[in-house]
Amino acid sequence: IGVVTERILMRTDDITVKLSEIMGPALIEIKPKTSKETIINLFKDDEPAVLVKNNEGSYVGIVTPADTF
Repeated sequence: IGVVTERILMRTDDITVKLSEIMGPALIEIKPKTSKETIINLFKDDEPAVLVKNNEGSYVGIVTPADTF
């Protein structure tokens, strides 16, 4: 559906707001063999993380910017 990051929460003054009202777009899905270069380029576009999804349609991991160092 979407993602809520710390940055989004910090910009929201109303503590009674529903998450569905402030969440960002869904995370990008990548295949396990996606290159590190491709992933780094996604993070340059301010993606908070990417989901790794195998050919069977199961999620097998999540990659964050910190994982690329």
